Amino acid sequence: MKNRSIRICVSLSVIQLLFACASTQDKTENSSKKTTMIYFSSQAKPVVLEPIVVKPIEPIPIVQGIVYFDFDKYNIKPEYDKIVAQHARVLIDNPSIVAHVDGHTDVIGTNAYNTPLGMMRAKEVRDALLKLGVQERQLMPISFSFKEPVLLGRDAASRAMNRRVEISYQI
Repeated sequence: MKNRSIRICVSLSVIQLLFACASTQDKTENSSKKTTMIYFSSQAKPVVLEPIVVKPIEPIPIVQGIVYFDFDKYNIKPEYDKIVAQHARVLIDNPSIVAHVDGHTDVIGTNAYNTPLGMMRAKEVRDALLKLGVQERQLMPISFSFKEPVLLGRDAASRAMNRRVEISYQI
């Protein structure tokens, strides 16, 4: 019984508070400022609020493209130069962005062999981006070896899709 009385009192207090507070806005056409009236008592005073201007965030262009490599190789094939250049343009135009340059390998070989191979692939792409004018502090190369495959198969097509460098942006 005591709990019910407390609940009723709290509910009535909340309702009373909601009805006691109200606000209005100055809606004249010539008004550049917003006037807000807040009533907590019978003696309300107007409050003038300055408008807040928020600059919209410009979206970063999305670059589609992964650099793929031949088996046991880390040189960038000419067909991927355009993709690397697109990533470079995004990074040059947005110097506060950091790019993760992630090197991957297929499942052939040991982790001890594939980890350095993945890093050499990542560094090769990093070096290409540096030559195009990207700042070194914007690039973070890392090797995932064969630990994050795109496809799980051991066939030639699956392995080819896993020999790659992916670039992702940290804003």
